[in-house]
Amino acid sequence: ADYFRRGKLNKLVEELESTLDSITQVLDDAEIKQYQIPDVKKWLGNAKHAMYEADQLLDEIATDAPHKKLKA
Repeated sequence: ADYFRRGKLNKLVEELESTLDSITQVLDDAEIKQYQIPDVKKWLGNAKHAMYEADQLLDEIATDAPHKKLKA
C-alpha cells in the first residue's frame, strides 16, 4: 500500500512541477506587462509569493521522501 501512495505522490509532484513551469512562463510575461498595466504589478507580487510557497513545498517533499524510504 505504501508503494502505491508513493507512486501517487510522485505523480502529483511531477504534475505540480509541470504546472509550475507553465506558471513561470506566465510570470515572465507579466514581468514585462507590469509596467504597462498597473493592476498586473499587484497580481505579479501575489503570484510570485504563491510560486515561492509551492516551490518550498516541493523542496520539503523532495527532502522528506528519501528519509521516509530509509525508515520503511
